[in-house]
Amino acid sequence: MVAHRHVSSSGEAETAKVSVDDTVVVPVEAAAAVTISDSAAAAADAAEVSSHPLTDMFGAQELLTELQDQDQFGKRGEAWTFAQVAAIVLVLLPPFQLVGLVDILATLLITSGVVFMLYGIMSLGRFISPLAAPRKSHELITTGMYNYVRHPMYGGLLMAAFGLAVITRSETRLAMAALLWVVLEKKVTIEERMLLERYGQVYQDFKAKVTKKFFPFVY
Repeated sequence: MVAHRHVSSSGEAETAKVSVDDTVVVPVEAAAAVTISDSAAAAADAAEVSSHPLTDMFGAQELLTELQDQDQFGKRGEAWTFAQVAAIVLVLLPPFQLVGLVDILATLLITSGVVFMLYGIMSLGRFISPLAAPRKSHELITTGMYNYVRHPMYGGLLMAAFGLAVITRSETRLAMAALLWVVLEKKVTIEERMLLERYGQVYQDFKAKVTKKFFPFVY
């Protein structure tokens, strides 16, 4: 083993390279520097990887920290979040069948629809017309079912149509009932414009008083 030591001009000894059988051994200080340099590079690479958008797309660590904030618990809508999860579970794993209840509700819907239509016909009497335009002898009716909705016959027709679609388990009828709703919405727009032209402020006041178009307390 041969060692070489070099002394600088300041008199301080420099670290020697030691050769053993022509093999160069790196001094301890240099090895430590390499190790520290490698560690710093690894840390920089890790930081670069962690900052990559694909590694934490949803900010999971930040979200976890926020969820662990006990001071904010119950103030961020947690109850509705739990209700949402419970509802999703019920959708996936319903605890019981509601076929009978749905049939009962559909029957009530059909019955109510027929009653609405009959009541509307009786309220209009001789002023009834299949057209959007009011008849020449038309009088504005604001009593009976018209105390609650402006177009009870159309509302009753829609209730009966949707009830029939549900009780017969017909997706086609359901789609046609939705189409009927669109048609009636367009017809009502024309009809109310014509009524406003004929009755002016009187009809405007009626619309302000009876705000529901088809279904009492709903729409």
